[in-house]
Amino acid sequence: GRLVELLSFKPAQIINIQAGNLHPGMAADLCLFDPNCDWLVNDANLLSQGKHTPFHGFPLQGRVAATVVNGQLAFSRIGD
Repeated sequence: GRLVELLSFKPAQIINIQAGNLHPGMAADLCLFDPNCDWLVNDANLLSQGKHTPFHGFPLQGRVAATVVNGQLAFSRIGD
């Protein structure tokens, strides 16, 4: 509840754009995050075109599982 409001609705409100909520007629932009996913950062698993990172070799917890842009699945790690 409150975390979603602070990370989506309020920032959209501050910059005065129609985003940050899931009401009928709004764009369905979602990021599904798995806070329990453990993974190791390396060049091979970065999806960015820039492969240089100060976190190479670091173990991390939490990872994006899927992204929906305007109601369409844009990225999915579900089932990997």
